[in-house]
Amino acid sequence: MDLIELLNKKGSEIVDKATDAIVGSHLRHYENASPAQTRERLKTLFDLTLDCLVRKSPMPMIKYAEKIAQQRFSSGFSLREVQTAFNLLEESIWDQILNEMKPVEYAKAVLLVDTPLRIGKESIARMYFSFVDKGKVPSLEILNDFIRTEIV
Repeated sequence: MDLIELLNKKGSEIVDKATDAIVGSHLRHYENASPAQTRERLKTLFDLTLDCLVRKSPMPMIKYAEKIAQQRFSSGFSLREVQTAFNLLEESIWDQILNEMKPVEYAKAVLLVDTPLRIGKESIARMYFSFVDKGKVPSLEILNDFIRTEIV
């Protein structure tokens, strides 16, 4: 099965599984959102990932990442919370790849999916760190989870 075909066919399942994982992760700002809001955010991220693959361009993800970095940062989301959402969506996509594709297709499919999501995470991290450099941080608590994770 072709990756694009798989994502189109299993998109709803992928987003549902990622939503369940985030709801169960007890991330502070995602706990404050309803499951429907969380699902909608993940659906948008999924759709952008698929759009990047179809267009063979990371630009939709880069533009989105810059937009949500500002929104999430201003709302007090830690970088770890935002990155975790990306990671859980990616894991959900990988699960479908492993369930539906042939083993010889795994490496290419995982690499293709990883690319826009990795670029999105990197863009968000750069934006967060630029806000710190510009003194826009009311508290470094927003980055603490990320820093602790990297040190451990």
